[in-house]
Amino acid sequence: MPDSADNLHFGSEAGTFVVSSTDLKALTDLAVLLHTAFHNRELLSQYILTADPRFLDR
Repeated sequence: MPDSADNLHFGSEAGTFVVSSTDLKALTDLAVLLHTAFHNRELLSQYILTADPRFLDR
């Protein structure tokens, strides 16, 4: 996934999470990662705890 991050463009609009890209594989990889995390609270917690704090609005 880190290799694909440069091909993803993140934003927010009215409190929503928005990602766009012309790289379908990068979008698919992100979708799989998020789907897995949203259905596994331990994994989601680990992602949040280890995330770069500059990218989290706490």
